[in-house]
Amino acid sequence: MKKLLCFLVVGLFLAVPSLAFSEFDQPWTGNARFMLGGKFLDSTNWTVGTADYASQYEIGGLFDIRPRDWPINLAADVLYSWRTRNTVKAGVFELNLGVRKYFEDDPKLRPYIGGGGAYMKALLDTGLTNLADDDTGFGVWANAGLNYLITDRLTIGADFRYTWAKMSIFTLTDINAGGLHAAVTVGLQF
Repeated sequence: MKKLLCFLVVGLFLAVPSLAFSEFDQPWTGNARFMLGGKFLDSTNWTVGTADYASQYEIGGLFDIRPRDWPINLAADVLYSWRTRNTVKAGVFELNLGVRKYFEDDPKLRPYIGGGGAYMKALLDTGLTNLADDDTGFGVWANAGLNYLITDRLTIGADFRYTWAKMSIFTLTDINAGGLHAAVTVGLQF
């Protein structure tokens, strides 16, 4: 969790120097955003006893950049979702790499779509000695959303995505550690 927050802070910090350039002097353009929302997994695979861990809280950082003359941005998104009940903790870390296309017809409202490959690590910890398991897997992601420019640089928006990666935890094999994601975002456009 600390590493994720450090990554988010460093990403936003690296975006700040670009604010010194005017829009036309800068050879690169992009976005650095913080997201807060939820992730919704398949509940048949994420139930322990009578407790359901399929609905998880989620935080993350969404980053994309491109040379000004390219039509699409290169994207790198870091997401972490978790749910804790009693002593049991379930969580999924995701690194989504790919591309994102912005539709810039409106000067304030910029919808986008994206997709690519995903690396995920899922964890299920019962809180009891030697009763924890994790696994990693590779999969895919696709997203859609929008950014609204409040000022010349500051944005608010929404991000919706679906991720998919198969892995095994305890005796459950081929479970999807991805799922549906919905989040609000705030960030900088540079």
